[in-house]
Amino acid sequence: MLPFASPEEIRERLSQELAELERPLLAFDADGTLWSGDVGIELFEALLEIEGVGEEAMDALRELADRFGIPRASTPTGQAIELYDAYREEKLPDDLAFAMMAWAYAGFDEAELGAFLDAELDIPRLEMRLQREVVPILDWARDANVEVAIVSASPRAAIERAAQRLKLPVTHVVAMTPAMSEGRILPRVLEPIPFGQGKVDALFATVPDIDLLGAFGDSGYDAAMLARARVSVAVRPKPSLLARAAEVPGLVRLAEANERT
Repeated sequence: MLPFASPEEIRERLSQELAELERPLLAFDADGTLWSGDVGIELFEALLEIEGVGEEAMDALRELADRFGIPRASTPTGQAIELYDAYREEKLPDDLAFAMMAWAYAGFDEAELGAFLDAELDIPRLEMRLQREVVPILDWARDANVEVAIVSASPRAAIERAAQRLKLPVTHVVAMTPAMSEGRILPRVLEPIPFGQGKVDALFATVPDIDLLGAFGDSGYDAAMLARARVSVAVRPKPSLLARAAEVPGLVRLAEANERT
């Protein structure tokens, strides 16, 4: 079992390490770590609900389906549903599924994507889903002028919007980012993709000269990022992270409000 640490204890550990670093940064996963649930999946389901997947995505969707023996469908949204079902049945790798959920907006321009996010991203509800135990850590980072990055496999535009609307002290967003051409989304994402070891690669590709003071995550996909940090913290960890805890020396579990003494 992971040892518990209160937000105050985490803040103290961060403060002790801070003096040794030139450019300290805290890295947070988003879904399950900063808030409960998964905004990337929720938005993708909303896109399917309105049959919003465009023809620009069809060739890439079919190519992905053919690669894994997933049935073809006659419409882009139908093909996206087939792929989503395959993901839920563990027939499509998670990294490719999450990337697809970001580039499925192919053909959208920034204004169209923004309008969709404004309509479907429920910020008041998301605020209620904030993991309250991470708030004192974010407050510490703000007060200490420590940079904060969100490193997520959800679509970048959604994470940026959520962070801005929730007024989180975020300096960098490293997330699934579709390629663009002439102002429109293409059916592929930029690499390295922020998933597993790719979270570390993408973070340091974005801000190469930082010192990873602390990292916070909830799943096994965050293990590589947690292992790279001086202070590694599991937030409401899923079984997949608990199973890999031995890979992260010094990993502690952030105590939830009702577990503090």
